Amino acid sequence: MIKRSAAWCLAGLLVLFTGAAWAQNRHQNRVADEKLVAQIDFSSWLPETFRVSPDNKRMAYITQMNGKQLVVVDGIEGRLYESIAKGSLMFSPDSKRFTYVAQEGKKQIVVVDGVEGKPYDGLKTNPIFNANSKRVVYVVQVDDKVCVVVDGNEGKLYDDILTTGWGKIIFDSPDRFHYFARKGNSVVLVEERVE
Repeated sequence: MIKRSAAWCLAGLLVLFTGAAWAQNRHQNRVADEKLVAQIDFSSWLPETFRVSPDNKRMAYITQMNGKQLVVVDGIEGRLYESIAKGSLMFSPDSKRFTYVAQEGKKQIVVVDGVEGKPYDGLKTNPIFNANSKRVVYVVQVDDKVCVVVDGNEGKLYDDILTTGWGKIIFDSPDRFHYFARKGNSVVLVEERVE
């Protein structure tokens, strides 16, 4: 019995030392390649806003300057705004396009590929891209109504677009999407095709 326990202890120690030697060897054989993506002024950036494109080749973040904010994409500074919506920075699925939401006064502006859209009283959703990255969609407030904006073009006005829980804008194909809207006391399914 003592011989068997000693054998098990010896086997356990052998496995432990072999495993430790293997782990040390494994780390010694690691090779890491580094590629410079950009230089960042870490004194003024907002780290929680850092975004990387799906292909890992592009990056964006919000930085502060003179009490205002701007977005830096691939090292290029955008326009200064009163503020930028932190959760709004988004690369398209193909990594070629980029969008965010800026605040100027009481208006919100969607910026797509560096081009400002129309200022709105408010946005109900951040902009999203469809699967092939060609369309940008978001929901805006227009007076006391709301509508879906596709590529800068406003759709039909509704009392509300149901964007929480099960109700959100869903792309069925690159040019077709649907959502639920409120008209008075009714909820309607809206299916749209963009030509």
